[in-house]
Amino acid sequence: MQAGKGRWQAINRWLYQTGHRLLAWKTTGVSAARPGGASEPFEGPLAPIIYIAGGRLGDALLAAAFVRHYRSFFGRPIIAIGRPETACVLAPLVDQFVPLDASADWHGKLGGASALAALPPTVKGVIGDLHLCHGNRASLDLVAAIAAPQTVLYDGWIDRSLQAPIRNWPHRSLLVSSLHKPTGTDPDRRHVLLDLAHYHRAVLDAFGIHAAVPSEPWLPDALKDKTVAPQFGLSKATIVCHIESSQRKKDWPLARWRELFAAFPSETFAVLGTNATTTEAFPENVRDLRGMTTILQAIAIAATARAFVGVDSGLAHAAGIAFVPTIVPMALATPGYFFPYPENVRPNIKTVHALAYADCAGCGGICCQELLLRCHRLGFPCVRNLGAKPVIEALTQVLDKAQHLQAVR
Repeated sequence: MQAGKGRWQAINRWLYQTGHRLLAWKTTGVSAARPGGASEPFEGPLAPIIYIAGGRLGDALLAAAFVRHYRSFFGRPIIAIGRPETACVLAPLVDQFVPLDASADWHGKLGGASALAALPPTVKGVIGDLHLCHGNRASLDLVAAIAAPQTVLYDGWIDRSLQAPIRNWPHRSLLVSSLHKPTGTDPDRRHVLLDLAHYHRAVLDAFGIHAAVPSEPWLPDALKDKTVAPQFGLSKATIVCHIESSQRKKDWPLARWRELFAAFPSETFAVLGTNATTTEAFPENVRDLRGMTTILQAIAIAATARAFVGVDSGLAHAAGIAFVPTIVPMALATPGYFFPYPENVRPNIKTVHALAYADCAGCGGICCQELLLRCHRLGFPCVRNLGAKPVIEALTQVLDKAQHLQAVR
C-alpha cells in the first residue's frame, strides 16, 4: 500500500458522503402535484410507461439493447426522459423523448419541472435507469412527482459502500436490490450489463410480463452509418480518438496523446469531442474534429473506425459495441464495471492502466492517493500518471493483428 493511502481514503470518503448528505437535504423545486391538478393516478387504455434515464451517453448506449424492446414488452407507448445528449440514441427507440434541462449539473439541477410539464396526466408506470442512486435529488424528485400505479427503481450498480449514503427513494416505489458482486475487477462478475439484465428481469416480473431479456449490447444501424466518416475526409484506415470526456477527472493528459500520435507518424488519426479546451495544434497526421460534429456523427465515426483509442466515455462504448478494436487508457476507479466488457461479449476491448496504482483498483472515484478536490481539478492520479508506452504497445498489437488478418485474406 502506498504511503498516505489510508489517510486520503478516509478524508475523501468523509467529503464524498458529507456532500451527498447535503444534496439529500436540498430542495429542487419539482412539485409533487401532477400537471392539470391531478394528484391520484388513473390508468387509461394507452397510458404510457415513463422511462427516466439519468445516465450519460455511454449509459444510454449500454441500455439501448433493452430500451429497444420496451414497446413490445409493455404493449403501450414509451416516453423517455433523459439528458439532451442521449436523444440520438434513445429518441428513435421510444414514442417520445423529453430532454432534461441542458443546465444539468452535479448538484442536482436537472430541469425536472419542465420535463414533468411535458408528460400526459395518465401513466401506467415509471421505471428508471441504473443511475438514479448517486444522490441525484432532482431525478428522484421527478420520480416522486409522477403519480403512477407502479414505479420500479434500481438500488445501484456499484458497491454499496461507494454509493451515496442517503437516497430518499419515493414512497410506494418497488426498489430492486443490487446484484451481488464478489470482490475483484473481473468484468465477467462486475459489468453493468449484468445489472441491466438483473434489473430488467425484475421490472418485467413486476409488470407481469413474461419475456426474455437481452444478453448482449446493441448499436442501432443509424449509429453505424459508414457514409459519415467520408463526409469529414476520413478514410477506412483512420484511427479515431476521443481525448476529453464529460468528466475530466477521467481524462488521459494531452501530452501523452501527443506521444501516442508521434509514435505512429505514418498513421492518420482523427480526434473527436465537443469544443476543444486547448487551441494547440496537433501533428500533421492528426485531424482535429472537436466541435465539428454532432453527437450522432461522432458516434458513427467511432463505430466505423479502423481502430479506436479513447478515454472512458460514450464514444468508447459506441466503438466497442460495434466491434471496432478499442483501447481505453483509464483510471482504476471502476475497472470491470464499464470497461473492459466480458470477454465472451466483446473481446475487442482492451483497457490500459497504470500498474503502480493496482492496489487502488475499485475505489469508485473516492481516491486513495490525494485530496478528492485535487482529483476533480487535475484528474485521477492513476490516469494522469499513466505513461504512453503501454498504450502505444496496445495499439501496435491491434494494427499488427489487423495487418496479419488482411495478409491472410
